[in-house]
This record gives sequence, structure tokens and C-alpha cells, in this order.
Amino acid sequence: MDWDKIIKDAEFEQSQHLMRAEALADVIKSAKRLQGLGEIARATPSRKYQKTSRGRINPTREAVAKILEENGGPLQTRDLLPRLRARGVEVGGKDPVATLSARLSNSDDFRIDRAVGWWFSNKPIPIPMPSQVTMNEAEDRSLEVQPSASDTDQEGGDNRASLI
Repeated sequence: MDWDKIIKDAEFEQSQHLMRAEALADVIKSAKRLQGLGEIARATPSRKYQKTSRGRINPTREAVAKILEENGGPLQTRDLLPRLRARGVEVGGKDPVATLSARLSNSDDFRIDRAVGWWFSNKPIPIPMPSQVTMNEAEDRSLEVQPSASDTDQEGGDNRASLI
């Protein structure tokens, strides 16, 4: 009988079982940690209602949520700021736009799409319908298509061709 081979095979099997036992122990440990996090998450209020370091609920996030709901679509930071001020919410900081952007970036409640602005992180960004074009946008479009006085000559003809 080859005792060295038997010992070597047994040690190999033992190491395989130990590695599997360690892997299972890691799985159990991770599962318990995740289970505990789930219990903590159920016991902890959402970030939206957590108190700030000064002991009060964050009025900025609540006001932004109401403003976005009322607007029905996303808004840029520079457009949110005057609406917050109108509601009595002061953002503060050397650069209030940057401060507001930082606050919203640190919130799980909102996300930024640089093309359209801030919106709720748990809702799809609404796509504006043609009927939602504002009067200013319609006026801007009408101004673009009408030629100015300098584009026509004195006889009422189009002078743009002579510029080429």
C-alpha cells in the first residue's frame, strides 16, 4: 500500500472541503449581513424624511419635490432657485446654484439629465408634447421665420441673394 499517496489524496480532499466550508461560511455571513440591512432599512425612515445635522427635516428637498410635481417636468438648477426663494427656502452658499446642485446630487430622490434638468430618480422623465410649447417659444419661432427690414430692399424684394 502507498501510504504517501493515500495521505496526499486525503490532504487534498480535506483542503477542498475546507475551501468549500470557508466559501459557505462567507455566504452565510453575507446573507446575515444583508438580512440585517433589510431589517435596518425597514426600521429607518427614507432619506427624504431623515433629519439634517441641525435636527430638522430638509426643506430644500421637500420644496424641490413639490415644485417638480407642480411643473410636471424637469427643471434646471437655475430655474429651481427662484422658485425655492419664492417659497421662502434659502439655499445659501457663495454660489447658490452650485450649492443647490450639490444638495440635489447628494439626494437619492432626484437625478439630473443635463439636457432637461432635475427630475425624480424613481420616475421616467416626461417628454413634452407639442401642445405644451410655451408662448415664449412660439413667439421665438415666429420671429425666426420673419425677415427683418434689412433683409429686403427698398422695392420690397428679397435682398438676401445679393449678400452672397
